[in-house]
Amino acid sequence: MADDESDESHAEIVPGSGDLGAVYAARFEGDPGGELQAWLHIAARREAAISKIHRDLLRRSDLANPTSAATEMTGEVVSLIAHHEDGHRDFIESVLAGAPFCGRTFAADLMIWLATTESTLLDPLTSRLGAEPDLGHLLSLCSVLERAAREPYVHLATLACALRESGSGRQEPDGLSRELNLNVVEEEVHEQAFREMAIWASPAEGAPELSRRDCAHRLARLLPRSTIAGDADRARVLTEAGLGELFEREDLTLSSD
Repeated sequence: MADDESDESHAEIVPGSGDLGAVYAARFEGDPGGELQAWLHIAARREAAISKIHRDLLRRSDLANPTSAATEMTGEVVSLIAHHEDGHRDFIESVLAGAPFCGRTFAADLMIWLATTESTLLDPLTSRLGAEPDLGHLLSLCSVLERAAREPYVHLATLACALRESGSGRQEPDGLSRELNLNVVEEEVHEQAFREMAIWASPAEGAPELSRRDCAHRLARLLPRSTIAGDADRARVLTEAGLGELFEREDLTLSSD
């Protein structure tokens, strides 16, 4: 299945994902700090759900007992991404546990409302997962799930910037905007990685079999880079998005890959 066809077939998995942003903005109109806090809870909830989905994926027999280098690498990448998503969730939870949010607990009815609203997105995700037998399609589905993981960070980064520019930066913990923008980029890498692995799982007829190093090189090309000052021919990697261990195992140099 072509990438665009696969994405289209899974488009209904995130119905109203963008609409939820409008719902939350309306609910917290006039309270950007409260909206920021709500999106932090949403980010943690989505990270936990998607990390669990990734770990459930690893229990599949074709990943637990790989028969090719590409399938073996797929299992390793999914495991590393799941671990990295755990790190994102730990970061969000540490923000919620610190100033200024630690003393601003949401009322129980508001937390219930957030959970119920989020279920309109997350429930279809988990139900579709169990109904998809094909590994390639499943990996394509996971790439769509990464968009759902990225969305809260986009909203959070925008809100944090608006609070800072409005002079309400005291509501934003130090370095929050930087970390949120980094998470946006890393979720984009994860989305692209799943799209790439979906291709490995459903190769075109006659395509050569990929080695572990071939797979590593394909993933390395997905990493965001910036040009090194004074050397237009070289670029530094901005983030390995949790995949650094894999590149080290394959002895892959990333600075100017």
